[in-house]
Amino acid sequence: MAGSRPLRVGIIGVGWGSVVQTPAFRMVPQFEVTALCSRNPERVSAAGQKLGIDDVSTDWRTFVERDDLDVISIATPVDLHLEMTLAAIAAGKHVLVEKPVGVNAEETGRMLAAAQAAGVQHAVCFESRWEPARYAVWKSVRSGFPCGLCATSMSSASGQECRLLVWVPAMNRLL
Repeated sequence: MAGSRPLRVGIIGVGWGSVVQTPAFRMVPQFEVTALCSRNPERVSAAGQKLGIDDVSTDWRTFVERDDLDVISIATPVDLHLEMTLAAIAAGKHVLVEKPVGVNAEETGRMLAAAQAAGVQHAVCFESRWEPARYAVWKSVRSGFPCGLCATSMSSASGQECRLLVWVPAMNRLL
């Protein structure tokens, strides 16, 4: 929290950003989603209305520079991540970036180096990493469960179906 108030979050991208990220941020009292940004005025207005957020924008460059935002969450197509992330970091914002972070390792490294040099917090969004069903599969594979190419299907907490394929090389020794 910024002092005694929640960190104010601005989300760029109203597809995944409005469907997944906004509800996730709202589950944590230390964050308050206060603004949305999208290049499409109709989509950002509709998302703002649906989510009860009046503060909407179509200009991400001025959005990341606003003094009333502490965190910028970037949920846009990956080819836009680098420029948006570097601009937000240069403006002193903490940044959450959707995956994949960059189009290649060099871009991702540039974002990390910029955040470290600026002393801001930075993270990649892995919203389902600790879901009980996914974590149980991960623990089974890590403990050596011999499954070769394993396929499993599960439902997330939000009711979305997820299919997971995992290759375990140790299975070859058992065949």
